[in-house]
Amino acid sequence: MKELDTGPLAHKVLAGIDYQTSFSTFRTGSSVASSEYDLYPDSPDYGRSGSALDYSSGSDYTFRQTGIYAQDQITFLDRWHANFSVRQDWASCTQYEAGIKYQSVGFNGFFSIAVYHLKEKNISKYAGYNSTVGYYYEPIGEVTSNGIEAQARFNLDMGLSVIASYTFNDAEITGDITASNIGNVPMVTPRHSASLWLDYAFKTAMLDGVSLGAGMRYLGETYTSNANTAKNKSATLFDAALRYDFGAAKSELDGLSAALNVNNIVDWQPTTCNNGYCYLGALAALAGGRPAIAAQLAFKASQAVRPLRSPPPMPGHLGCRAAPAAGHDQSRPVARDQSGNPAAVEPNLIVSTPYLERLREKLERIAPVRSFAIHAISGPAMPPILDGTRALTALTATKAKGEALIEAAFADIASLSEVVRPLRDRPLLLANILDPRHLRVYGRNSLFDDVLTRLGLTNAWTGHSNVWGFATLGVDELADVANARLVCFDSVPGDAARAMRESPVWRALGFAEEGRILQLPTVLAFGMLPSATRFAPLLSEAERG
Repeated sequence: MKELDTGPLAHKVLAGIDYQTSFSTFRTGSSVASSEYDLYPDSPDYGRSGSALDYSSGSDYTFRQTGIYAQDQITFLDRWHANFSVRQDWASCTQYEAGIKYQSVGFNGFFSIAVYHLKEKNISKYAGYNSTVGYYYEPIGEVTSNGIEAQARFNLDMGLSVIASYTFNDAEITGDITASNIGNVPMVTPRHSASLWLDYAFKTAMLDGVSLGAGMRYLGETYTSNANTAKNKSATLFDAALRYDFGAAKSELDGLSAALNVNNIVDWQPTTCNNGYCYLGALAALAGGRPAIAAQLAFKASQAVRPLRSPPPMPGHLGCRAAPAAGHDQSRPVARDQSGNPAAVEPNLIVSTPYLERLREKLERIAPVRSFAIHAISGPAMPPILDGTRALTALTATKAKGEALIEAAFADIASLSEVVRPLRDRPLLLANILDPRHLRVYGRNSLFDDVLTRLGLTNAWTGHSNVWGFATLGVDELADVANARLVCFDSVPGDAARAMRESPVWRALGFAEEGRILQLPTVLAFGMLPSATRFAPLLSEAERG
């Protein structure tokens, strides 16, 4: 896999070779109809038995397949994602897909919907029986599918979570050596399918860590063959699960769980017929938790970047040493009258940015609008800030006053370089904590990175940053910068702070384990010089505090 940037686009390019091989031995025996073996799928009688039949035919085969593939995962503006992939093997496929994923800040859940167009050529199809090779398949035919996939995941109050999905698949045979099949629906391909799963996690002390789950799976009716002469009935199956999270009892076991799953809990066996053969569905099946435990243990081991032990006591939300508020937030000015109350303003000029260009028509009904770019896409942060400052002061004062303002700001920052010298012992990781598992870290081309350079400090994050100068990372991605000192902006929500303090993955990171965390008040990342001159003294006060 290779990571690279092309302008505002971040790429993860993956390419490889896929080789598969399988072996099969098949034997069958048949005879004239016998009452010993009468079995009706709609009302099966399992008590029948009779003499075993001799094998009358059979086949052995070896299947080998080699494929090459390539995929490009593209990220734009840290929010938009697109995947492009190509694969070539026996069969070929052309697929187009577009969708939207929505996650609200104030709602614990997300929704997604996608539409797709899929065309498969040279599909493997049962071709018949040959006395030399036995039963065999050939790459014949073409199937075109158009559909919609929708999914919703959200958590409700009192420990209840819901996962729901629905798929509509309009599939059609668009190529076949049997001309009469063209235009039909491929066999055993449902038009509608859906699933729903509910999970309830107990919140009482006695049952903490225990959760119950129940759900249903729906599969719409399907055709029994490509000739579309008969149908399989639709089926709805019900499942249940019981799970225990050992991390609830002991934080060192976070990530270890055991699960008991019951599939088809009502023990109903739907019948599926396929090309002349009919099969009964599986009976109720009980699956224990050993595979789940193994998977969770593997995950835990892969995330443990250092030996886990209880960290020393640390003050603050996350062991953060908090800086004082340092007065008014200059990056958020408010128009006020002489009494200090918010004032109704009738401006003779509105200053805006290209980011708000969509509002220009409405704003110009109030006053003329001047727009200044204060951020360069995928470029250093400071040049457009200086250009915008000069242009803005030219409107309200003189060019000389603008230059004086810039010089004063840089002088204020430089005057603090000796104050923050103790912070030069290690790089600084600048971040907003978004939730217990994710952080936004500021890297190259960010305003904060520029200020660090002017203070003689080093930014810990040298990896990929988006066009705005930041990257969203999982906690597990911080192992390479665990030796840094974490500088976190804003207060951390109580629930998130508690979850992170109890997380062995978080506690194993060097800055969390050793208490190398500074907490700063809010600083607007795109606040031009006022933000730069706010960030520097806050950092120095946090060091002294």
